[in-house]
Amino acid sequence: MSKSELLPFLDTTIVRALLMSTRAYREFLQRQVGERLYVSRFVDMEFKRGVLLTLIKFLNTLAMSHISTIEDAERAWTNRFKGREVKLILALSASIFDKYEVDRTDSRDKMRGVQALTVAIKSFDREMRRRFANLSDRTRCPRGSAPLQASLSPTRAIEDLNAYADSFEDEARNRRACRITEFYEHFRSELARCARHAQSLPGRQENEPIKKTAADTKIALEDACRASCRTCMILGDVLIAIGARRDMRLETTDTSFPHWCVPIHQPYRVHPSEVRYLHSLQENQPP
Repeated sequence: MSKSELLPFLDTTIVRALLMSTRAYREFLQRQVGERLYVSRFVDMEFKRGVLLTLIKFLNTLAMSHISTIEDAERAWTNRFKGREVKLILALSASIFDKYEVDRTDSRDKMRGVQALTVAIKSFDREMRRRFANLSDRTRCPRGSAPLQASLSPTRAIEDLNAYADSFEDEARNRRACRITEFYEHFRSELARCARHAQSLPGRQENEPIKKTAADTKIALEDACRASCRTCMILGDVLIAIGARRDMRLETTDTSFPHWCVPIHQPYRVHPSEVRYLHSLQENQPP
């Protein structure tokens, strides 16, 4: 099979972009990867951990008794969290609440805001199952595999979604069910090659995160039985690259993936980021 005929295996950056980015960028990526879209259980877990659980945390912030409006919840969220979680909520909240004509400044619309968030969370979960074929992988990650069910009654919805989040974050139960130790043993050679390749990079500042991940990979290999959900969070990109099927092309926007794909001969393609793509449209240049 030629490289042009390889089926697309999507990493989490592409999944998020296809579900959450601007229309122009979504359409661009859809043209690039086509209609037959495949993810692994691990990628499915990463999306749910990064998006669904963050939305559930924000829903809990909104539900606090001393928070009277959605606008107050957004302020509290911004003060409490940093980085990706803040960006995600600020990016999604306007579209979610505007869609259902919820007034973010009116205390009477607080519970309607909870309902809108519940619908959005269920919609993301449904789209993941509808649009992406979920391939088995050797991690056998069980986090988020339970069906997400939530009542549209605000009080019940909060209880249902928190039960889902608790199940997702129950590390003891999930660790017993996963097969990450067997994953490390099966792909020991590939993991070692990735670590050696990354550690051989020049000692420039831009390579430090890659070299740190390589060091963490070596530590994980030394005692695979001590692997935890946090270990998988730290090594996520490495595990996705190594766990991908070699007869598929890994599609990503993350520029770190060549460091993990090249040593193991995993076909891959790095797409331009949304910012770069939209800038190229403005400049009338190819991305």
